[in-house]
Amino acid sequence: MLEQLFADPTLVSRQMIDDVLRFKRLDGVSQVLAQLGATLFGAGGQAGQPVAQLAGSGVPTTLVWGQEDRIIPAAHAANAPAGANVHVIAAQATW
Repeated sequence: MLEQLFADPTLVSRQMIDDVLRFKRLDGVSQVLAQLGATLFGAGGQAGQPVAQLAGSGVPTTLVWGQEDRIIPAAHAANAPAGANVHVIAAQATW
C-alpha cells in the first residue's frame, strides 16, 4: 500500500516501511486510524465531496494532481469546480 503513494515505488525502502509500522504501534494510533476510516469512508466510499462543496463558494481554489497518481487519478481534474486553477504535474516533473 505504501508504494501506491509514490510515482516511483523504488523510493519505498525497508527502513521507511519499518518506520511506518513503528508509528502505527504507538499508543492510540490504531484507534485514531480506525475512527478516521469509519468517519471518512464508513459506508464503503468517501463520505464527503470537498471539491463539490467548493463549487459556487467564491473561495479561490487551486487543485493539483500528479499525472501518475494511483490514489486519486488525474482524470478527476475534469470535475473541478468552474473557475478553479487546475494543475496536473507531469510524471517526470523536475523542480
